[in-house]
Amino acid sequence: PVRKELEQANSDLLEAVERGEALQAQLASEEEARRGMQQRLEEVEEEGGRMNALLEDTSRENVELSMLKEELVKMRPERDALHSSLHACMGKLSQATVAEETLRRKAEKKLETLKHNLQVSQNDCQSLDAILAHVRASLQMYVETPGAMPADTLKKLLHRISPDDKFDDEGDE
Repeated sequence: PVRKELEQANSDLLEAVERGEALQAQLASEEEARRGMQQRLEEVEEEGGRMNALLEDTSRENVELSMLKEELVKMRPERDALHSSLHACMGKLSQATVAEETLRRKAEKKLETLKHNLQVSQNDCQSLDAILAHVRASLQMYVETPGAMPADTLKKLLHRISPDDKFDDEGDE
């Protein structure tokens, strides 16, 4: 019976050692899991820190964005006024361009009319110069022909036609 007790105790001891080893392995495994959890916790805390920094940056950017939106809202009336002013100026420029084109066409037409009138006047002057030359020559012939008309009357007529011409008493120019 002692042997049996001894075997039983030895068996119990082996069982206890196996359980101890199993517990030790379980403890090592749990320790490994705890270290893994600790490492994961540190990673999560680090990620949380980055997320907090990102959140702060995002909050700061949102504040800046909000301020820019307010500034944009304040600038819209000015932009709209400038746009309206630009539109009005473009309309006036268009009107001025049309008016300029109209005036240019009128001026060109007037210039053409003046050129035509000048040409007509020059032609008339040439005709009148030719007529005057003929009249002068005819009057001169009368002045030089005795008894046709009194010479003083002819000289007066010549002087009326050509006041710059000087006639001597014999009728020469």
